[in-house]
Amino acid sequence: VEDSNCEYTYLQDGGDFQQRLKKRETEGIIVYTHVVRNMGESGEYERYTESSRNISAREYDTLSSVALHDHDSVIIKKRSFVYHSQYFSLAIFENIHPGLMLLELYEEPDVNID
Repeated sequence: VEDSNCEYTYLQDGGDFQQRLKKRETEGIIVYTHVVRNMGESGEYERYTESSRNISAREYDTLSSVALHDHDSVIIKKRSFVYHSQYFSLAIFENIHPGLMLLELYEEPDVNID
């Protein structure tokens, strides 16, 4: 079991993309990520492509200056684990809808779930 504390900060959008920052702390190590979501072919976000890249703490601070001021950062505790050869991630919301939990399952194409 691996626990991480994540903070998502939403940034001002461009014409055809959305962006956010992620700050993830695991066992005292902090990783900063810039995530960009591009609109799909239909011009909507329901079918989108998403790219992310790790950034420095300095770049994180700089990008934070264009955060959406009418949106709170989302703070989530992530609990990741493997059960019967399957990887799961449980997201526990801390500040927005406290107590809300979402469980994600990551499937490999050649793995059978019993």
